[in-house]
Amino acid sequence: MRESLDYLRESSAPPRWHRVVLAFLLAATVSACGGGGGGPAPPNQVGFGSATLSWMPPTENADGSVLTDLVGYKVYYGNEPGNYPMSLQIDNPGIATYVVENLTPNTYYFVVTAINSRDIESEYSNEASKQIF
Repeated sequence: MRESLDYLRESSAPPRWHRVVLAFLLAATVSACGGGGGGPAPPNQVGFGSATLSWMPPTENADGSVLTDLVGYKVYYGNEPGNYPMSLQIDNPGIATYVVENLTPNTYYFVVTAINSRDIESEYSNEASKQIF
């Protein structure tokens, strides 16, 4: 009887094979900032900047099996560590670099998740941050 209860407990647990493992580190660099025209922005204009994010695409699922159904990524970001109220979706699994544009001066914190064909999202990557001037 104990064996069958253990089996029921195990079989009622959510399957682990569908979770995507992010096997990458997120890196962010400021690619541009300022008001354009080669010089600093005039005093009454706010400069906009961008942050370039890059990562290595994941290659396996949480159970160690080969990841064959990656469909894209989601980038989350905000102005406080661990708080990401803004997001954007990348519907191309072949992309491993993305430029987040039109960032006003502030410090931004970024994480990325991977999404598979069943629309299951991985856990957050490590956090990267950049200050936009």
